[in-house]
Amino acid sequence: MDRRKRATIGEAAMPKLPVVEKVLSKRLIDGQVHFLIKWEGESIENSTWEPEVNLSCSHLIAEFERERRNKQIQKVEEEDEDKVVDRIVGMCEQNGERYFLVKYTNDMAQLMPAKIANKQHIEAVLRFYEENLQFAS
Repeated sequence: MDRRKRATIGEAAMPKLPVVEKVLSKRLIDGQVHFLIKWEGESIENSTWEPEVNLSCSHLIAEFERERRNKQIQKVEEEDEDKVVDRIVGMCEQNGERYFLVKYTNDMAQLMPAKIANKQHIEAVLRFYEENLQFAS
Protein backbone atom coordinates (compact mmCIF):
# COMPACT_ATOMS: atom_id res chain seq x y z
CA MET A 1 0.00 0.00 0.00
CA ASP A 2 1.19 3.50 -0.81
CA ARG A 3 2.53 5.54 2.17
CA ARG A 4 0.13 8.41 1.50
CA LYS A 5 -2.87 6.07 1.62
CA ARG A 6 -1.71 4.53 4.92
CA ALA A 7 -1.30 7.97 6.49
CA THR A 8 -4.77 9.00 5.32
CA ILE A 9 -6.35 5.86 6.74
CA GLY A 10 -4.59 6.39 10.09
CA GLU A 11 -5.66 10.03 10.24
CA ALA A 12 -9.27 9.13 9.51
CA ALA A 13 -9.33 6.68 12.41
CA MET A 14 -8.17 9.31 14.92
CA PRO A 15 -10.86 11.59 16.37
CA LYS A 16 -10.50 15.24 15.47
CA LEU A 17 -9.68 17.35 18.54
CA PRO A 18 -11.50 20.66 19.00
CA VAL A 19 -9.44 23.76 18.25
CA VAL A 20 -9.43 26.83 20.49
CA GLU A 21 -10.39 29.94 18.51
CA LYS A 22 -10.23 32.50 21.32
CA VAL A 23 -9.98 32.87 25.10
CA LEU A 24 -12.93 34.97 26.28
CA SER A 25 -12.65 35.15 30.06
CA LYS A 26 -10.88 33.83 33.16
CA ARG A 27 -12.02 32.77 36.62
CA LEU A 28 -11.05 30.62 39.60
CA ILE A 29 -13.02 27.46 40.30
CA ASP A 30 -12.04 25.59 43.48
CA GLY A 31 -8.68 27.38 43.46
CA GLN A 32 -7.91 26.33 39.89
CA VAL A 33 -7.66 28.77 36.95
CA HIS A 34 -10.28 28.17 34.23
CA PHE A 35 -10.68 29.97 30.92
CA LEU A 36 -13.86 30.48 28.92
CA ILE A 37 -13.03 29.04 25.50
CA LYS A 38 -14.63 29.90 22.15
CA TRP A 39 -14.19 26.80 19.99
CA GLU A 40 -13.39 27.06 16.29
CA GLY A 41 -16.45 26.38 14.13
CA GLU A 42 -18.83 26.66 17.10
CA SER A 43 -21.15 29.49 18.07
CA ILE A 44 -20.27 31.61 21.09
CA GLU A 45 -23.17 29.99 22.98
CA ASN A 46 -21.21 26.71 22.89
CA SER A 47 -18.20 28.24 24.69
CA THR A 48 -17.08 26.26 27.73
CA TRP A 49 -15.05 26.80 30.91
CA GLU A 50 -11.89 24.69 30.75
CA PRO A 51 -9.13 24.20 33.33
CA GLU A 52 -5.85 25.82 32.29
CA VAL A 53 -4.03 22.50 32.72
CA ASN A 54 -6.20 20.94 29.98
CA LEU A 55 -5.39 23.62 27.41
CA SER A 56 -2.49 23.70 24.96
CA CYS A 57 -2.97 27.20 23.59
CA SER A 58 -0.45 29.20 25.62
CA HIS A 59 -0.15 31.83 22.85
CA LEU A 60 -3.91 32.54 22.99
CA ILE A 61 -3.86 32.66 26.80
CA ALA A 62 -0.92 35.10 26.70
CA GLU A 63 -2.79 37.25 24.15
CA PHE A 64 -5.90 37.25 26.38
CA GLU A 65 -3.84 38.23 29.45
CA ARG A 66 -2.11 41.03 27.50
CA GLU A 67 -5.44 42.43 26.26
CA ARG A 68 -6.92 42.18 29.75
CA ARG A 69 -3.95 44.01 31.31
CA ASN A 70 -4.17 46.76 28.65
CA LYS A 71 -7.90 47.20 29.35
CA GLN A 72 -7.23 47.49 33.09
CA ILE A 73 -4.51 50.09 32.51
CA GLN A 74 -6.77 52.09 30.19
CA LYS A 75 -9.61 51.93 32.75
CA VAL A 76 -7.32 53.15 35.56
CA GLU A 77 -6.04 55.98 33.34
CA GLU A 78 -9.60 57.10 32.52
CA GLU A 79 -10.75 56.92 36.15
CA ASP A 80 -7.77 58.86 37.46
CA GLU A 81 -7.96 61.85 35.12
CA ASP A 82 -10.35 63.75 37.42
CA LYS A 83 -8.74 62.81 40.77
CA VAL A 84 -6.25 65.06 42.55
CA VAL A 85 -3.32 63.25 44.16
CA ASP A 86 -2.46 64.18 47.74
CA ARG A 87 0.61 61.95 47.94
CA ILE A 88 1.97 58.46 47.38
CA VAL A 89 1.97 56.56 50.66
CA GLY A 90 3.61 53.28 49.68
CA MET A 91 5.04 51.02 47.04
CA CYS A 92 5.03 47.25 46.44
CA GLU A 93 5.88 44.70 43.77
CA GLN A 94 3.54 42.02 42.52
CA ASN A 95 4.32 39.53 39.74
CA GLY A 96 7.43 41.51 38.83
CA GLU A 97 5.51 44.76 38.40
CA ARG A 98 5.85 47.79 40.71
CA TYR A 99 2.74 49.48 42.15
CA PHE A 100 2.25 52.71 44.12
CA LEU A 101 -0.42 53.26 46.76
CA VAL A 102 -1.79 56.65 45.71
CA LYS A 103 -3.81 58.73 48.21
CA TYR A 104 -6.16 61.32 46.75
CA THR A 105 -7.36 64.58 48.33
CA ASN A 106 -10.81 63.00 48.87
CA ASP A 107 -9.15 60.48 51.27
CA MET A 108 -9.60 57.61 48.81
CA ALA A 109 -6.55 55.49 47.99
CA GLN A 110 -5.75 53.24 45.06
CA LEU A 111 -3.03 50.78 44.11
CA MET A 112 -1.75 51.96 40.72
CA PRO A 113 0.80 50.41 38.35
CA ALA A 114 4.04 52.44 38.43
CA LYS A 115 4.03 52.90 34.66
CA ILE A 116 0.73 54.80 34.96
CA ALA A 117 1.75 56.77 38.06
CA ASN A 118 5.01 57.74 36.36
CA LYS A 119 3.01 59.29 33.50
CA GLN A 120 0.11 60.85 35.36
CA HIS A 121 1.60 61.81 38.73
CA ILE A 122 5.34 62.22 38.18
CA GLU A 123 5.66 64.97 40.81
CA ALA A 124 4.13 62.75 43.50
CA VAL A 125 6.34 59.83 42.43
CA LEU A 126 9.48 61.97 42.65
CA ARG A 127 8.42 63.34 46.04
CA PHE A 128 7.83 59.76 47.27
CA TYR A 129 11.31 58.69 46.17
CA GLU A 130 12.92 61.80 47.68
CA GLU A 131 11.24 61.14 51.03
CA ASN A 132 11.86 57.40 51.13
CA LEU A 133 15.03 56.63 49.19
CA GLN A 134 18.04 56.02 51.40
CA PHE A 135 21.56 55.51 50.11
CA ALA A 136 24.01 53.19 51.84
CA SER A 137 27.05 55.00 53.23
